[in-house]
Amino acid sequence: MPFELSEEYLSFLASYSTAESIAQLSRGSGLPPHIARRAYRELSSILQMRFLIDFPKLRILPVALLIDGHCPSWLGATLIASLEGPVRNTLCVGFASLKRVLELQDEHLIKGLELNYWDFTSYPSSSPREPREEDYALPTPPKGFYTRPDAVDLAVLSFKLDSPFEKITECYKKALRLDETLRELSSSTLAYHFRKHLKPFWKGNRAYLVQPIVENPVQVYIIEGWRSPVVARTVTTLLGYWFSIVDEKKALIVSQFTTREKVAFYRFLRSMGVRVVFGELIMVPEETKYLRPLLWRNVKHARWASSFESVESEKPVFP
Repeated sequence: MPFELSEEYLSFLASYSTAESIAQLSRGSGLPPHIARRAYRELSSILQMRFLIDFPKLRILPVALLIDGHCPSWLGATLIASLEGPVRNTLCVGFASLKRVLELQDEHLIKGLELNYWDFTSYPSSSPREPREEDYALPTPPKGFYTRPDAVDLAVLSFKLDSPFEKITECYKKALRLDETLRELSSSTLAYHFRKHLKPFWKGNRAYLVQPIVENPVQVYIIEGWRSPVVARTVTTLLGYWFSIVDEKKALIVSQFTTREKVAFYRFLRSMGVRVVFGELIMVPEETKYLRPLLWRNVKHARWASSFESVESEKPVFP
């Protein structure tokens, strides 16, 4: 590793996942406000931070698709990458309409019935944790109450995704700059929207550690087998784990494992009887594109449109 997480950083992360703001994090961690703000600025350069909500409640689902060609318009891609390895393909990761995804039958599609990120509470572990009984349960398609997507909520969410502590008013201002058809709203109205429509679905904040690409390439693994969810859940403790998109009997894992973690990862795969479909695939940096979905522009009459709009981003937005 080219750097280490200091005690100050670890104190920050200890409260990060359940904090709604820097002020709340400061109270929870015991860090003085100016120290917490400084840690946030510094960690933002080495961590990808995420604001995680229960996406199916908004009738969308995270998905990953391996394809020979261009990403389909029905997939609101946030990451498009050329993969090199035993096969050469394009990886498309992003969001899609829940209804459409659940109806699709495609062996190269991974439905995000579950989304996992690095478990930073185990830092600096180079071993998977021991599986628990609940780890063996297969993820199931979401059922139950869904809300109608609201343009205001989705405008905020589009910029909150990668900035958990960004003020709601600032998120909405960024959306307004891209779309003049959005209404000007007061801060109290925006706060009401957030409190009533997004916060109930908030699942906390997540993050993963990003290392210099020149030292450690980004690895992509597509695994299959009924124990794939077990692997995706338990190897989150490995240093270098980014995220996984988990289907019923397959999963996509994206990471920056060093040799030590990679050895532990492969040993665990073998012990679980899980197959790596295409072997290790490497994300080509100069052929990797990040996009920010303009979620509010993808809703027509309270339903998700058949195609998604987005703008390019300099850094990963989701997952």
